[in-house]
Order: sequence, then C-alpha cells, then structure tokens
Amino acid sequence: MSAPTPSRTRRPSLAMLAVGAVGLVIVMLAGILLLGRLANSDVVAMVLTTVFFIVILAGLIALSRRQRAWLLPLGIPFVLVAMVAGVVLGRPLVTDKVVDEQIVVADDAPSDTAPSDASPAPPAVTPSTKAAPSAPAALPPTSAAPKNVKVASGNFQAIAHPGRGTATLIRTAGSGVKLTFTGFSTDNGPDIRVYLSRGTKSSGKGASFVDLGTLKGNKGNQQYNVPADVNLAEFDSVVLWCRAFDVGFIQAPLRSA
Repeated sequence: MSAPTPSRTRRPSLAMLAVGAVGLVIVMLAGILLLGRLANSDVVAMVLTTVFFIVILAGLIALSRRQRAWLLPLGIPFVLVAMVAGVVLGRPLVTDKVVDEQIVVADDAPSDTAPSDASPAPPAVTPSTKAAPSAPAALPPTSAAPKNVKVASGNFQAIAHPGRGTATLIRTAGSGVKLTFTGFSTDNGPDIRVYLSRGTKSSGKGASFVDLGTLKGNKGNQQYNVPADVNLAEFDSVVLWCRAFDVGFIQAPLRSA
C-alpha cells in the first residue's frame, strides 16, 4: 500500500495577488483615518497607528511563510503606505514651518485738526496804503474714515498643544475681510486647518464652523481671506484643527472691537 501524497498549497493567481495588494492598502488607509478619529491627541494617534502597522506586518510575515508568493505583492504596498504615512503624519511633528507674510493692519482713528478758537486779526490798514482784498479762508481738513477697521480679536490659548499670538478680524477698504495672526507660534502637525467657529468649546471646534484653509505655517505672521457671505457676528472663536487626527490644537476666543 502506497503512502498518501501530501497535499500541496495552491499557488495564488495574479488576480488574487492584485486584489490582496489593493485590499491591504485600503485596510491600512482606513485604519489610519479611524485611529486618528478615535485618539484624543495626535501623539496617541501616532502610537495607535504604529501598533496597527506592527500587527499588519506580523500577519504578512506569517502569511508569507506559508506562501512565499504573497511576500512581494503585499510587502511592497505595505512598505510604501507605511513610508508615506510616516512622512505625511510624522514629519510635521518634528519640524517647524515659518512664514512671514505682509499682513493688513487696522488703521488708527485719524486725529482731527481742530480749527483755532481765535479769529485771525484783520490785515492792518495804514493811511498811506489801501488794503488789498483778502484771499478766501482755507477750509479745515476733513476727517477720513479708517480704511481698515478691526472687527474682533483674541489671544490664542492651548487646547491639545501650546500656542501664543493674536488673531484679528479686519474689514478692509476694498478687499473684504482678513483674518490675521500676529506674534503667532504653536506646534506643527499634519493637516491643520484654520476654522472660524461658532459656540466655543474646550475641545475647540464648536457647533458650526467655516474652513478658511490650511495653516500656512506654525510660526510667524500670516493672514487668511474670509468669504464675503460669512456673517462675522455669528462666530466667536478662531480654532486650529488637526483634521488628520480630529483634534484641536489651539483656539482664540474673539471679542468685538
């Protein structure tokens, strides 16, 4: 009686390898986003993401030991996604981006030139000379309204990260409303957005907000355009929000000027 022939593991097809590679990328990206939302800080999110990658790597090593055909199709996308995630999410945490923009400033109220109370003495007329007709008196200069008017301002306060500086809303003469940061500094991070927020909370983002764009730099003076249809009276704070990890960095409660 002959001994039974040991069963051989079927080699995966190219289609299976392709589907496995795409699935791995989707799982890794979904895990990064999910863990970023669940964590209460960017540091915790980075730790959880690292643990998540280690678990996936352990599974890939176990699978490739059973079938070496999976090693390259899964190993290459794993390394690429991990490297890109490390650079995009981790690099801002250890580097600074400094900007120094020419920003608008609110004009000081112009000082009025008050006319003198004393009337000028009439020209003297002597018997030997005839008085010449006097020229019309010059009108006092009129006071012009400030070109740039400060609407509201506030100092930055920490949420999950320290920060300092002043956020100011300025209505300009001809280019709408600008939000300026002066004396500004905070920690860097990935995908930090600038929000005008309504309903200030300790966590930062309120009940509703307007996204003014990506933070240009974590240090230095800078400014942002506020859409013309935004009712400034409805918003009471400026919030820097890390969208990648769903956490507030710093906020500046606004007070009307």
